Amino acid sequence: MPEGYAVYGYEAGKVALEAIKRAAKKDRAAITDAALALRDFEGGALGKWSFDHNGDTTSTVLSVSK
Repeated sequence: MPEGYAVYGYEAGKVALEAIKRAAKKDRAAITDAALALRDFEGGALGKWSFDHNGDTTSTVLSVSK
């Protein structure tokens, strides 16, 4: 069974692949810019979300383990 935070690793991987595709070149800054420019991303498991102007996600779902 996957760990509780595994979905976030999966989502990060999907974002990285999408950013590499959108940057269309082997350049770290271009890939970073492409990732932070993602809007209404639906490629992963967490539903639709974006990065805001601070680089934070617009996802308001939070889980806590105690």
